[in-house]
Amino acid sequence: MEENIDLKSQRRLVMMKHKSLIGFIFCLILILTQTVLAQGEIRQWASNAKASTQFSATDWSAQQATGAPDSLACTDAPTAWASATAADNERLILRYAEAVYPTQVNIFQNYGRGSIVSVAILTEGGQEITLANSQDTELTCPGVFSLAISPMTERVNGVIVYVDQAAVS
Repeated sequence: MEENIDLKSQRRLVMMKHKSLIGFIFCLILILTQTVLAQGEIRQWASNAKASTQFSATDWSAQQATGAPDSLACTDAPTAWASATAADNERLILRYAEAVYPTQVNIFQNYGRGSIVSVAILTEGGQEITLANSQDTELTCPGVFSLAISPMTERVNGVIVYVDQAAVS
């Protein structure tokens, strides 16, 4: 029996380009496989987020990257994460309520695609594993960047998204 569970809403992430708020918004969902009574699939949104920088403590903060997307248009929004400046290489660290054996990471982006230079997963033991082919070169906005994950022997409870905003400036 399979059971699909959306654990938490997800929001967009926005990267700032100077003060004009031009950047990119992307949302993250970590689709994970784990035993739930019978073998099934769990889909969960990030429950906590921390970034190398953020535009403010509320609007455009890292916490805006948690929960389900609330805008799928190709626009800038304060309900998405934005770095402090557009000149930086940044990282967004997302944590999930339940550690699982992941099968896929989907990054929902709705502004400035092409800035993701790599994606890594974090194991419960703290090991960072960079995913193969995790640079997003697609420029269509909005869009979903999907990464399949090879079978894991350790459970995962986090994702790190590395971005280079100069890539789309």
